[in-house]
Amino acid sequence: FAAMAVGLAVMPAQVFPFAGCGRALDVSTDGGRVAFVTAVAGMESVFSVNSDGSNVRKLVDANGGFKLVDKIAISGDGQLVAYHVYVGDGAIEMGVIGSDGAGRRKLADEPSAPLAGCTGNLRLTQDGSKLYVTEPSYLYSTDGSGVLQLAMGVIKPPGGTPVKDGTPQGWMNAAATRFVY
Repeated sequence: FAAMAVGLAVMPAQVFPFAGCGRALDVSTDGGRVAFVTAVAGMESVFSVNSDGSNVRKLVDANGGFKLVDKIAISGDGQLVAYHVYVGDGAIEMGVIGSDGAGRRKLADEPSAPLAGCTGNLRLTQDGSKLYVTEPSYLYSTDGSGVLQLAMGVIKPPGGTPVKDGTPQGWMNAAATRFVY
């Protein structure tokens, strides 16, 4: 991360690797592309890099007002990165961006953005066409064309304990046709 500090014009001690509340590192299926979250001087950003360390790209910039990158995911082919960020004052944005930094698309924002907390995850299909949000169990089309609710929370009778909404720690296959949680 010393090289990142030079590129970001900060001292190495100001770079905190793998920051974030949830998943802060993800790798494409072939291992060729990596997405990760780094805090620089208290502000978090999303980066992507080739597995050999070349072609570092800042994708979601803390200078844009983002205070906390909650979690990220990378598609199996390494071409798309999903992010869930807290802007500040409770505002949230969830979206996708190309691992080259192009084509950023917001999929949801406050108040409808899911994943309040560190327990849920984002998962992208092999081709990046679908984004699975484990809590509250939504499947987004990353082209922005729609969302499908996969499961609903259930609350026990009076005096009972509420069941957590969604499919905590869920997984899907590469084509988003089968899910396990």
